[in-house]
Amino acid sequence: MYVARLLQNRDVVFVSDGAAWYDYIPVIIEGTVKDSTAADGYIEVAGASGASGVRWADYIPVKIVAEGTRWSYNTDGYIPIQFASGDEGFSDATYVLEFAGTASLTPVIGTTAPTVTRAGNTATRVNSSGLIEVVNANLPRFDYNPSTRECKGLLIEDARTNLVLNSATLVTQEVTVAAVAHTLSFYGTGTVTLSGVSTAGPLVGTGAYPTRVSLTFTPTAGTLTLTVSGSVTFAQLEAGGFVTSYIPTVGSAVARNADRVILTTANLAGYVAGTGTIVSNSITPPAHDSGGQVVWELGDGTGANRVLHYKQSGGALVGYMDAASVNQASFVYANPPTASALTKSALAWATNDLRGGYNGSQVVGDTSATVPTFTQLVIGGLYATGFEWGGHIQQLAYYPSRLSNTRLAALTA
Repeated sequence: MYVARLLQNRDVVFVSDGAAWYDYIPVIIEGTVKDSTAADGYIEVAGASGASGVRWADYIPVKIVAEGTRWSYNTDGYIPIQFASGDEGFSDATYVLEFAGTASLTPVIGTTAPTVTRAGNTATRVNSSGLIEVVNANLPRFDYNPSTRECKGLLIEDARTNLVLNSATLVTQEVTVAAVAHTLSFYGTGTVTLSGVSTAGPLVGTGAYPTRVSLTFTPTAGTLTLTVSGSVTFAQLEAGGFVTSYIPTVGSAVARNADRVILTTANLAGYVAGTGTIVSNSITPPAHDSGGQVVWELGDGTGANRVLHYKQSGGALVGYMDAASVNQASFVYANPPTASALTKSALAWATNDLRGGYNGSQVVGDTSATVPTFTQLVIGGLYATGFEWGGHIQQLAYYPSRLSNTRLAALTA
């Protein structure tokens, strides 16, 4: 038995029986339209043919029509859902991950979850209660907004080190730093004044947790003195151009390794060599210090054969493909996304036919490309560490075909 539900981007998707609904509207599939409340109080709604359905209690009545406007009430009191040809949403995807919707690695379409590694150490996240908590090594971090308690998605970050000691309640101390960008952050109402190899700042707190302040600066190499006054808690000094998740320290500096999320193509439901489309929703992070930030890479683990979607250091979104270490395609999407904004993007490929879509736009990609063989999908990074997304990925869907340009625009609108 199959049922359908609305995803965050308001598309209809078919998932197998038993999937959790969370806060979404379930749509029952039956052979004929039944859009009235049944005598037993259950709501019957209908949709595609060829699948059986069951009744669900206490849900909003929804009616699938051939044409309609999403999320607007019609005269019958039902919510029409657009389900016309060419706008099927994720209904024909063979693998879908809903990180923000489910706070889980378990796909809502497909069976095998990707593997997460963060070798050798812990990391932190904000949990669903709005509190900072430690997550053990090799476990995913589903991060929440501390104020709204809304799940922001799967957090994937590069390796960082907190250089200050006793970070929970910071006191005045000296730290050895290199001549690269550093970011200082903390919660509280106190002040941290810098001296020595940098006189940037001072950084003045504006409130207790969850109010976090940060200062990015580039010192010269040597000893940096941090003079603390007032309340400075959960402090962090890290080499990098933007703040990352809190790394607790006591008597020494602590490193957090990069997050790695990988799925083999053998376990990618419906995988077809030579052609495909990947659609992703992600929250755009600040610019990486050392180069690009990768949303996903489908490759062979070497960098010689791959297709990927990433953000350049300058901010532009790029579609990219290599085959046998020869570049086949590299094209920039229009309108670089704004930091902290939700970005919906898609990249489709086939022999001599690549195209990317971003927030409803269409971009001519490349019409001369050889598609190589792929063995793994890396989410939020490359085959090698160093180009992690540096933020949150909310959703990812794989299609075993090169979707039409119209679909690319619709799926990213």
